[in-house]
Amino acid sequence: MKPFDEALAAPGPLLAAWDEEDNTRTRLGLFSVADDHVTELAQTNVPHDQREDLVDRLVARKIRIGAQYGGKVFTWVADDESFAVWSGSELVASGTRTTKSVSGVTIFVDPDDQGHRGVRLTLASGRSELVVEEHDPTPRIDPAYGDDELLLDTLWAKYLGTHLALWFLVPLDEPSARTTYGLELAIARSARTLAAQLDAAASSSDLVLSMGPIGRSAELAFRIGEARNVLDIQVTFKDGGTTSATIKRGTSAQISAFLRRVSTPSTVLFAMNEQITKRKP
Repeated sequence: MKPFDEALAAPGPLLAAWDEEDNTRTRLGLFSVADDHVTELAQTNVPHDQREDLVDRLVARKIRIGAQYGGKVFTWVADDESFAVWSGSELVASGTRTTKSVSGVTIFVDPDDQGHRGVRLTLASGRSELVVEEHDPTPRIDPAYGDDELLLDTLWAKYLGTHLALWFLVPLDEPSARTTYGLELAIARSARTLAAQLDAAASSSDLVLSMGPIGRSAELAFRIGEARNVLDIQVTFKDGGTTSATIKRGTSAQISAFLRRVSTPSTVLFAMNEQITKRKP
């Protein structure tokens, strides 16, 4: 593969995809998109303090921001334009909020074949629509295959399903109980509301939107200063103390775009939990 900066000069539409398997949250792949196919061109590691600056520069170049999982065959994007999912290099699902009326997203595991799993949409009509699936022979041939292995092998579907559900702002049904989706959905709804307020704001006063109790906080709130170039979270602790942390700097348009991203709820939770952890004696 080419160096990342060199690959940015490739012709045609490009997609940058964060690797959701990467616990450091720094690995980014770059893909070319042509004739409904994707091809990986480059990878790079982006320090946390440079992540948002890079995203803004990529978006300014009309590069879409999506995700993948640990080199798995699935790559996806869900942004202001549309959603799209590729299996291998081939586009297998796409749509917009206008073309698809969705009431829920399900991560499924076939009870008769644990190697058959994937993601499907529940449409407003009640009909189910497959987004993507895989057929992994491992559960049938490995006698030691159990719940822990199944959990790890379906994480790609959890991340994809979560991003789609947050994009549509609908419930997520998943077989694992180990999820923060309810918190992420509450944050996503508030973030989308604040983005709309920011886009319409004529006043120079601060914009503050409380999300109420979120996770380990007594209250979590967004705050955008009157200059409209900084987005903070304000965390109220259960002992009554408060603190704040900046999670985005940029123009009003860049902050609004950040608030609408499907990755923003997890970013907010990381930042909130970091502040709570710092406060522990």
